[in-house]
Amino acid sequence: YSSFLMAADDFSQSLQQGEQYQLQGHLPDAQLKFKQAYQLAADDFQQSQALLALAQTEYQYGNLSSARTLLERVIELNVAATTGRAYLLSASMYIARAETDRARQAIVTAMTYPDQEIQVIARLILAKIEPLERQQALLAEAFATLKLLPETRKKAFLLISMGQQAIDCCSALAFSALEQARSMDLKPWPRLLSQVYGYEALLYQQQERFDDALKLTRLAIFNAQQEADLLMQ
Repeated sequence: YSSFLMAADDFSQSLQQGEQYQLQGHLPDAQLKFKQAYQLAADDFQQSQALLALAQTEYQYGNLSSARTLLERVIELNVAATTGRAYLLSASMYIARAETDRARQAIVTAMTYPDQEIQVIARLILAKIEPLERQQALLAEAFATLKLLPETRKKAFLLISMGQQAIDCCSALAFSALEQARSMDLKPWPRLLSQVYGYEALLYQQQERFDDALKLTRLAIFNAQQEADLLMQ
């Protein structure tokens, strides 16, 4: 039993280290850690987590064929917690190839999984390929669900992604999402705070509030530098 716990700890540590490297843009290191996690996986759930993480890095590299193969393996394992996310990543890949019908089909399948985070991401992805009026409705639905989620780094990331996506179609919603992210304690994650300030600066620039936009741009640059300093430590 103690050896099982040690293996589980080793798996979690490898996966978390890989995720950290991925956030920092160090994809080769991330892939190495995700492969280690896969080797340490004790069950189908852990295997599917590692495979999904590897698929995400392949997608970031632009290796869509390799990413697709990994996603098929995740779907074959049929673990609810990761299968829905595999369909969402598949949808993003279809959109990248302008295969919108297949993207919609993958999103509809993902939305059958009763996970609020999946519901949010599915609507964000679907909004990218829908007409303007439908985009606004999908983003509003996603925001309503996202506000109910616990305050985590992932929630902040999704709020910022929503804010960025909504800038051109619904600026009021964009501002609400970014303000919601800013209300969270983002000090441990200066990169996220930098993004909030940067996108809010764009919104103020659209409104021709150039002094406010300049102040926020400076804050964005300052926090980006804080992130760089942390990486150098």
